[in-house]
Amino acid sequence: MRTDITITAAYNNAKSTATELESIASDLIRLANLEYENILASLCNVWQGENSERFVKKGRVVKEQLLNTAKNIRGAAAELLKDAKTTYNAEMRALEIVREEEKRLLLEKEEAAEKAKGSAGNFGGGGGGSR
Repeated sequence: MRTDITITAAYNNAKSTATELESIASDLIRLANLEYENILASLCNVWQGENSERFVKKGRVVKEQLLNTAKNIRGAAAELLKDAKTTYNAEMRALEIVREEEKRLLLEKEEAAEKAKGSAGNFGGGGGGSR
């Protein structure tokens, strides 16, 4: 059974992974909107004509694909966080239930032992009756 430490560590690991995914998505967006767009603009300045227009159109399609990929990565990060939080809450609740049950069983065992001790004194062997 997992402990609260291992449950928390797994949750923190998932949060860290989600943060890293979010960073990757941000980098992709920056690359697509700034650097990739600048490259296409520079290309238009030095290459004119029908072929350059087709190439730039295809380049803009690739840019949109990069932006969609970034959007999907952000979605994956959000889902990861949501699932990690749900799992964390469920596992911590399960751990709490187990601990409560263990306490209840221990208390019942102690009460039974006390009861048995008290009952043992009542059978102290009265020695029997007369014949």
